[in-house]
Amino acid sequence: MVRAAVLIGVSQTGNLQTLKAVHEGVRAMQRWALGQGLDRDLVKVLSDEDGPVEAARVKKAVKEIVDLTTVHQLIVYFSGHGVNISRGEYWLLSGAPEDSNAAVNVAGSIDLARTCGIRHVVMISDACRTAAEGIQGQGIRGSEIFPNVLDSVEERPVDVFFACGLGDPALEVKSPKKAAAGYRAVYTDSLVQALEGKKNVAVQHPEKPQTVQLIEVDRSGNKPRGLVRPVPLSFHLRADVLARLTKAKVKPGVHQTPVARIISQETWLAEVPLPPASFSGFGDDADTAAFTEPAVRTMFEESSRMLTSTLSENRILAAEPAFSGQAELTEPLGRIFEPFGPRHFESSCGFKVRGAGFASAVGARVNTNVPDPERQILSVQGVAEGAATLLIEFHDGTGLVLPAIRDYVGSITVEDGAVVNVTYEPVENSAQWQAMKGRAGELRSLRALLAASARLGVFRLRDEDADLLADRMKVGKGLDPTIALYAAYAYHARQESEPIRAMQKTLFADLGIRLFDLALLGGELRGKRVASEKMRPFVPLLSEGWALLAARQVVLPAGLEELGDRRVESLWTLFDPQGVELIRSAIKIKEVE
Repeated sequence: MVRAAVLIGVSQTGNLQTLKAVHEGVRAMQRWALGQGLDRDLVKVLSDEDGPVEAARVKKAVKEIVDLTTVHQLIVYFSGHGVNISRGEYWLLSGAPEDSNAAVNVAGSIDLARTCGIRHVVMISDACRTAAEGIQGQGIRGSEIFPNVLDSVEERPVDVFFACGLGDPALEVKSPKKAAAGYRAVYTDSLVQALEGKKNVAVQHPEKPQTVQLIEVDRSGNKPRGLVRPVPLSFHLRADVLARLTKAKVKPGVHQTPVARIISQETWLAEVPLPPASFSGFGDDADTAAFTEPAVRTMFEESSRMLTSTLSENRILAAEPAFSGQAELTEPLGRIFEPFGPRHFESSCGFKVRGAGFASAVGARVNTNVPDPERQILSVQGVAEGAATLLIEFHDGTGLVLPAIRDYVGSITVEDGAVVNVTYEPVENSAQWQAMKGRAGELRSLRALLAASARLGVFRLRDEDADLLADRMKVGKGLDPTIALYAAYAYHARQESEPIRAMQKTLFADLGIRLFDLALLGGELRGKRVASEKMRPFVPLLSEGWALLAARQVVLPAGLEELGDRRVESLWTLFDPQGVELIRSAIKIKEVE
């Protein structure tokens, strides 16, 4: 198997603090890669020790490997500053944030890596996933580092390892074995020692009642060999990083729980010596002791219990622990779960909001009215063809674009100026309501779980839950549009496009609506201008969809190409007042509908 690696290290960007462990981490990964027998020419190191790291350099390094067409596995490692902008991940390069493109758009790069022709791509991020600060930081747009080659219709697996959960930092700690100024990157240290075969602890599978060894004994060849595969490695990193932080006595309230999205099934990351039968510990240079199996089991049980709460009967579990979200998960679940406002509109279509007030609403070929003195009820008349696109403006000048669905009531929840949830339910006494009312409690519970999990960035589907979710999102013969939206992003993370396209067909047959996000994730919009595709609406509903537009060469309607720069931080896409005016003008001149 021909293997290659692109190792990126950026210790300093903008006015952010200098990271002290970046260069040593890159060197450790380089030593490991060369020790694995990778050709020196196929181990490309891009570090700001040798000058600024620019997007063009990274793209060139990746393209050279892709163009060889002989590489079976490519490992892309990054150590440096990272930010999370509207659920999109960005690695900051040397010119950021002054240069908004001096960053790696991680989601877009993953999307392109799937079709670049390399059989197995691994993205490893030892970077923070905290929110960008200030207007300049939030303006980061980044670049995709993989070429848009579309080698084949079949997508190849891309495994992703994150050093921490969404919203958390990736930590450096002082090394007790080095000088006072010496720092170590907790995640990279754990990763490298595992990949070198210096550990062979048994780790508890978080979804099954079994343990797995970090080092697998492979007897398929002439002689046995040790292999480290992605799934056991991901389990081990979660436990080991927590153990290291515990030993380092990090201050209370600081969290770092590694997460991973593993797609590959048969691949491996490292070939290591077989350990002695009695070996169960760490190398001499380890900074921590083995993490015991009972503690590992407790960790994963606590995560699952937190996420499922009283909704465990749905069996839709998040595979990524979210310990930093423990305190904040209960309240969103309760709030999102609780219905509010009217369930019937004389116009048979409308919206209600809590946490904000409606200032105005406009859509092509529909009329709107805000009859409620508190301005929390919005009536929509004239929805003739399944659904119409509606621009809704709140009293603070921000706004969002939603489909107004005939015979449905939309509920909007706003917290701290961000749209944290949108749901749709049939108006009372409609045929759709009759089909739903016996399962209303179950569907609301499922929506609450998915919305809260999406907000924390931890919603993932297990294999055995995928079919179950497809069944439970049904309303009569159709689908709950909101659950279908969340499910589409979960299927996309699993690199499964066909279920997304099937959901799109069902929604169109049942409600006469084609949701933008499903068309984007299902591959319908690749290389197209949105205005000609009759989507509802004409932009991603969930903020994380924006990071995929450039990778899929999706062009927004004329005059709205820069609309992405007018977004504010929110789970659901929310625009600032200037963005609202751009959309209002586009609707007025019938550029969008």
